[in-house]
Amino acid sequence: MAAEILLVGLGETGASIGLALAKSGGAFQRTGYDPHHEKARAAHKAGAVDRLTMDPRREAGRSDLVIYSLAASALGPELEDIAGDLKADSLLIDTSRLKQSVLETVPARLKPGSAFIGAVPILGPKKVFHAGAIVPSADLFAGGMMAVVLPPGTSASAADVCMDLAALLGATPFFLEAAELDAATAATESLPVIVAAAYLRSLASGPSWRDRGRLAERTFESLSRLAVDRPAADMAEDLATNRAHVVRWIDSLLTELETIRQVIARADAPGLGQRFEEAATAYQNWRTARERGLDEVASAAPEVSSGGSFARLLGLRRPRPTGR
Repeated sequence: MAAEILLVGLGETGASIGLALAKSGGAFQRTGYDPHHEKARAAHKAGAVDRLTMDPRREAGRSDLVIYSLAASALGPELEDIAGDLKADSLLIDTSRLKQSVLETVPARLKPGSAFIGAVPILGPKKVFHAGAIVPSADLFAGGMMAVVLPPGTSASAADVCMDLAALLGATPFFLEAAELDAATAATESLPVIVAAAYLRSLASGPSWRDRGRLAERTFESLSRLAVDRPAADMAEDLATNRAHVVRWIDSLLTELETIRQVIARADAPGLGQRFEEAATAYQNWRTARERGLDEVASAAPEVSSGGSFARLLGLRRPRPTGR
């Protein structure tokens, strides 16, 4: 019997998962929903889903696996509502970046026998360092990793389904705590956007910006476009939700900026050169590690319970990563 899979959200992540499911050749019935009808139709036309629904909450009540990929500010059903609609022995996977607030509300909405896991697909190096636009594809996360947050009491079979999904995407599972993921998100996803927005506002508020803006080239464009990559409402919601981690990273950045300001004010060219060299080294070290892949940073799977009946839902198996 084909597994019923519901994809709530058909953007880059949701549509790519749907395409990967299709490419695997497994016995799945993929139903999709997105509040943006054009996006939903595009995903259906591309083969990411077998059919579309206008009632995701009803579909959630008869699906074996629900993968939720909507932004926090989206007009569709909230994650907590979907969790409450699940049938027994079904699994809800949330792919959003922030997990601490979710773990405070979602598990309490689950019916007995259903389960919830946080799993965030992360791009592989080929996509991270590719200059072109990111579009949904079956191999979008190939060579990347799946950041997995398991709530307390997660069954081994539910965790296995998440491992299967990672294998299907070509990603390596990486287990961590919700707070660790939220802190990393604040540092690597939120802070660059905040810097870009503050930079643009500081320039645009000046009386001469219209003329000076004509002289801006690729350096300006590379930084400033980060401020418009995501809808403002989505970014604002995430920043407010993750404010404790975001504020900490802003404070750290302000400290470094003040140090650099003092070095510039002293006209200390050697001191400035040293700081830029240190930054360049940090970037090269990060890029080398990212291109090398995840073999050296595999994390051990946390303890899970033995209950549940999700085994073989996706029909794939992959050895669990272990620590070195």
